This record gives sequence, structure tokens and C-alpha cells, in this order.
Amino acid sequence: MELVLFRAFEDAGLPAPNMWMEIPMGGDSFFAGWVYDLLCSVRPQMQQHNLSCEALGNLQTLRERLDAELVALKSPGACIGLVGAWSRLPASSAPH
Repeated sequence: MELVLFRAFEDAGLPAPNMWMEIPMGGDSFFAGWVYDLLCSVRPQMQQHNLSCEALGNLQTLRERLDAELVALKSPGACIGLVGAWSRLPASSAPH
């Protein structure tokens, strides 16, 4: 996503953006739920573009399997990286 955002700023005639990537991590059920909800929300688009979901196994049990894996590994889980981007127009080109 960071490359897409970078190019979108340039395509819009804006200066190259500053960017920030944040990857939330933790060992509780929130993280498994966040990943599960995200995958469920993009599943229709994956199917529309013939992208396989088979590696995820049964989506009906995915949330419980993610929770169990966090407990079994005694390790934090990581969410998908969240990217922010911003740029500033030079004062001479800013609208008045």
C-alpha cells in the first residue's frame, strides 16, 4: 500500500509524501479478531479476482484458530501494517 500511496500523491501533483507505518501487536484476542475481521471483509474481492483463500482453511473456525495459536505460542500477534501519508505544498503554491 505504501508504494500505491506514494505514487498517488505524485499523480495528484503533490510533493512526495512523508509516510508512517504502524504495526499494532499484542497477545490478546483483539489482534486475532482484527485480522479475522479484515480477512472476512476482503474475502468477496478475493473471490471476485480469483484469489485463493484455501491457505486460510475454514473461515468459520479461523478466529478460534488464531486465538488458540496466540495462546499456544505464548507470543504476540501482529496486525497488518497500517500506512499513513502526508505532504505539504510549499508556501508559494498554497491557495490563498
